[in-house]
Amino acid sequence: MKKLLATLLLAAFLSPAVISLTGCDAPTMVLTPQDRNQKIRRNINFEARELVEDWDSLWMVDKPSQLTRWYLPNPD
Repeated sequence: MKKLLATLLLAAFLSPAVISLTGCDAPTMVLTPQDRNQKIRRNINFEARELVEDWDSLWMVDKPSQLTRWYLPNPD
């Protein structure tokens, strides 16, 4: 009985993750599979560009190097 309960709990926790990763390819009244794939690609592309901008802003916030012959005022 405990194995059955453990299996059911595992299935209950993993099923949303599997569905969200694989998606539902059934056509809906609103989007065709091609439109849905295009929307997903557009979102992934947009999020990738945001990630690049976040990475660039992280490097711009970094303190300047002290290994220079010119005086750099301390930003603090």
